[in-house]
Amino acid sequence: MRIRVQRIGWTDIFNGMWLPIKFLSAALKQVVQEKRPVLKGSIEQVYMKAYLPEQLLGGSRCDLEVFVKATVLNVSDCPTTTRSFGLTVRDAYGMHESEYLGEADKWLMESRNPIQDTFGQVIGSKYEQMSDLGADTGTAPLTLGVQREGWLRFKIVNANPRTVERGMFRLTAVDSFGTKHEVASRSQPPLGSGVSLKYLHE
Repeated sequence: MRIRVQRIGWTDIFNGMWLPIKFLSAALKQVVQEKRPVLKGSIEQVYMKAYLPEQLLGGSRCDLEVFVKATVLNVSDCPTTTRSFGLTVRDAYGMHESEYLGEADKWLMESRNPIQDTFGQVIGSKYEQMSDLGADTGTAPLTLGVQREGWLRFKIVNANPRTVERGMFRLTAVDSFGTKHEVASRSQPPLGSGVSLKYLHE
């Protein structure tokens, strides 16, 4: 009886081990992708603040602080917090990228209900602390179907307020996995006017 011996090289052994590992890796990757969060939302209102108030009226380029009232909703069953938010505005001059400043809760917004004396005369303004959507979603996870609402604060450099307010606003969020989501886009969102903002510690 003749026994046939077949030589097996290290390459064959390695390939034999690698195939099941490669298959398992692909399967795990698919499961992880299916479990990723999906964030959606809306832009409800926008307030713009120039470093010099007269710049908002002049129609010339300046640096703007933009406060965006927004909602965000997780439509998947994978909970997540947020790392940061982003805002871009496309107007007649092109695309404006913003810097996310955060700390919206360090600002006060003038209330629509002024302070009145016993005779009904207005004697002052009430201010309410703004809620910070970034701080809220950055610590408390967004779960399936639970909507959050609050304010986000950005800075846009060298922009014309008149054209920015008529532009296309695009809001994005980065989740805890590092994935960027387009949360909402809206052309000419409602612009707050006649209401003043001031820093909490002024």
